[in-house]
Amino acid sequence: MSNARSVIVAVVASVLILVCAPAQAAATGAKQRNYTQDYEAVWSATIGALQGRGDPVVYSEKTAGIITTDYKVEEDQDWRHKFNLSLVRNGEVTSVSVTCSVEKIHNSHAFRAGGWEDAKSDGNREALLLEAITRRLQPGGAAADTSDSNCRANFSIRGSVVRGTTYETFDEFQGLAQAAALDALLSAIPQQSLTLVTADKNTGVVSATSQSPGGKSYTLDFTVTSISGGARVSVVQKLHAGDRGHDDAVRDQLCKIVSAVSVAMPKPMTVSAGAGASPAGSTEERLRKLDDLLKKGLITKAEYDKKRTDILKDM
Repeated sequence: MSNARSVIVAVVASVLILVCAPAQAAATGAKQRNYTQDYEAVWSATIGALQGRGDPVVYSEKTAGIITTDYKVEEDQDWRHKFNLSLVRNGEVTSVSVTCSVEKIHNSHAFRAGGWEDAKSDGNREALLLEAITRRLQPGGAAADTSDSNCRANFSIRGSVVRGTTYETFDEFQGLAQAAALDALLSAIPQQSLTLVTADKNTGVVSATSQSPGGKSYTLDFTVTSISGGARVSVVQKLHAGDRGHDDAVRDQLCKIVSAVSVAMPKPMTVSAGAGASPAGSTEERLRKLDDLLKKGLITKAEYDKKRTDILKDM
């Protein structure tokens, strides 16, 4: 009888493990951050941050404060994720909560078909999204967030630990002169705990150094060049054979520096009615330009609403 009971207990335990395993694997990370900006501004910044990163919004209800995205396949093609967000007003504070469902693809084998299987979020994706929302709520933050997204999309890795690893990325800033982009880069370098080594303003070549957490020194080589209608900022980090950085950490640092150049982007020009100009025509032109800036993501919805009110007051 005792042996029979042991067998029954073992069988029941096995069934429970099989039933519970998917729920454990599907566990998601969760992050929350409070913002002192008004609800409308935070909502707009949240939608903009998701769209800027290519996370497809499949459901949004502003009154309820709910946003859901569909799965987005990540750069290495082995992972995909989707977000669920909740925005809550709490007096003068707007709270944003983010959870992320993550899946990893597995190859097929003799006893199992290939496909996506649940994985547990490490919280990094949620944290990065909240950082993007924070960045968009700052003056000129929409441009900085767009630049950060472009930089991440352009990030590439070449080589290997045996031969040496090269990290590289870039972004292009339309409407920004080479000299202004170079000055912005030189200002951003010390703010990211880097030491400037050389800077040639004629060629746009800049070199800086820093140290890894393990104490090893490494060099970042930047190049600022003129392109049609703007400037391109690129950066390369090379590691010697036997060294390998944490790919995501390297990407985050490089893109933080490159996207900082966006602070030098030309500020929107205010069109005012000049002598002999028609007030109605001037207002209409200013509103069209304001709409265009919002569509391009160069200003936030809060900035748009405030400026639109100012323009209409001038009528």
